[in-house]
Amino acid sequence: MGNSVLISSLSPEDTISGKFALRSCELREYSRGQYIQMDIADRSGHITASYWLEDAREVYNSIKDSEIVQLSGRIGTYRGKPTVTVEYISPVKQGEYDPEDIVPSTKFSREKLWQRVIEMSSSVENTYLRTLLLNIFSEENKQDILTAPAGKRWHHAFIGGLVEHSLAVASICDYIAKLHSLDRDLLVAGALLHDIGKLEELKVTSFIDYSTRGRLLGHIILGINLVSREIEKIEDFPDETKFKLLHLIASHQGTQEQGSAVPPMTKEAFVLHFVDEIDSKLNALSHIEGKNRGKDWSKYIKLLNRFIYLK
Repeated sequence: MGNSVLISSLSPEDTISGKFALRSCELREYSRGQYIQMDIADRSGHITASYWLEDAREVYNSIKDSEIVQLSGRIGTYRGKPTVTVEYISPVKQGEYDPEDIVPSTKFSREKLWQRVIEMSSSVENTYLRTLLLNIFSEENKQDILTAPAGKRWHHAFIGGLVEHSLAVASICDYIAKLHSLDRDLLVAGALLHDIGKLEELKVTSFIDYSTRGRLLGHIILGINLVSREIEKIEDFPDETKFKLLHLIASHQGTQEQGSAVPPMTKEAFVLHFVDEIDSKLNALSHIEGKNRGKDWSKYIKLLNRFIYLK
């Protein structure tokens, strides 16, 4: 069972109770002793919290290494911002919580998203590419793919984000391929697989973070390795098709400064890069809008080097 009230819907004087991710935890001194300063989160957002009772040090020692805590308290305000005065807090062991109560999830039905992935993969006429797609998007891999995010914070940073983003990119690429007489099968396959390395790059616990492998190699190298391994299992897979597909994965971020191994060098690679930019940026802007409801302008967005007009 999830929490009865989400952080995003809390108002002053509300009570709060449930399981939350412990994003930060610090024991601090004040004039009458010690208190615990925390940042807690659920799937809707995060909020600062403080524990002021006399056993603060003992409680801190019991929770400081926890990913999830059981907590109850009351909402107040401090310097105009909401905060929680914690009345009870204890650690929660792994397996005693559902990550989807803590980490945001796609708003779409994941089963329907999966059905669309299979339909789009099956629509690819090139036998080798279709076989490759259906081997990767198999029942064995279904759960991992459907729960994978596509980002840590910036875009599609939620459970199911990878499949939602990949489908959106593939759908737009499908239309452009027909409009400009491109290699539709290659472009759709590249769109569905361009971020497949994020299966290994990102991990979901009480929050989304990079795996060690992900930090060391990045999703482009991990994706190329994954797709290459699957291609090796398909007899007589044409080298020309293989390298064109791997080029789409290698170049989809546009420039080496943006993380690509190489810049786009085919029409299909140019399209994939720009469509990936469109979908990721629009999702990020929607996230920014959601965090700034009722405001005319966002805060300054460093990644975009600008403010965003929201009215």
